[in-house]
Amino acid sequence: MANTIQIKRTINATIPNSNISGGTLIDGELGYSYSADDGSGNENGVGKLFIGHADGLGGVNAAAIIGGSYFTDLLDHTAGTLTPSKAIITNTQNHIDALKTTGLYLGSSGSAVQVTSSAAELNKLDGATPGSTIASKAVVLDSNLHINTVKTTGLYLGSSGSAILVTTSAAELNKLDGATVAAAELNILTGATLDTAELNKLDGVTSSTAELNYVDVTPGSATASKAVVLNANSHINTVKTAALYIGASGSETQVTSTATELNLLDGITAIENDLSTTASTHTTLVSALAAKTYIDNTRSGLEVMMVLQLRQVNEFWLKIKPLLLKMVFM
Repeated sequence: MANTIQIKRTINATIPNSNISGGTLIDGELGYSYSADDGSGNENGVGKLFIGHADGLGGVNAAAIIGGSYFTDLLDHTAGTLTPSKAIITNTQNHIDALKTTGLYLGSSGSAVQVTSSAAELNKLDGATPGSTIASKAVVLDSNLHINTVKTTGLYLGSSGSAILVTTSAAELNKLDGATVAAAELNILTGATLDTAELNKLDGVTSSTAELNYVDVTPGSATASKAVVLNANSHINTVKTAALYIGASGSETQVTSTATELNLLDGITAIENDLSTTASTHTTLVSALAAKTYIDNTRSGLEVMMVLQLRQVNEFWLKIKPLLLKMVFM
């Protein structure tokens, strides 16, 4: 017949130990304290297996705990599933379906940092999609630092600590909707000091960029392929044209003199005297006044000379007429 090996045991709250006062386990001796789960339910022990202290009975030595249903029950559940009053056992992917804690620490052993965000604050990340805004959730940019929508009461632009509030309303900003200008073109406004009234001067402008660039000139200086912009004195330094007209609008008269002919007037400041002086030495230019004065002064003398010459011709005719007649009838 096989031998039966039994160990000391108890079903009450008395825990086997090795101390001198009521100790029951000597060194190496086993003892078990049954819990209610170990029997019919009337057991009041702790469900633990003890072994006597190495020093045997004496002093205040307690028996060592080496097992029992208390511990095996903690492990008796599905791995990867958090079970109340049970040990946490991860599954084959080192995963546990839930974890509840008063303080969460993350980091390497010995230097872990406590996560002070509350569960409600951390839950703002739940369901958040990078690049997309979701109501009551955190805003997470995508890999291009992009977010699809931003709603805000106040928009500030600029570097940290020196950002400036954009006071333009959404309606005013929407006037750019459909604009084909590039970011580089809009960046031309960087540092601009013009105000709303000055910007509004562009309202309704249909000119193209090339057309607007025609006025990129210095006032008073003619520039090739640019608009003519007079200076503060209504002056332009150069004018080149194929035909010049002078006069009131609608009744202008074309200047038909050539540039060479007009240049004959270069340096003249007193029209009457200068033209008279020029006429005395110039081979092609004579003033109306100089011509009139000359004719007036010489006309009467010419008339007298012509009368005298006619009389002399007549007297000569009268003298030679008889001689001519004689010659004819001889």
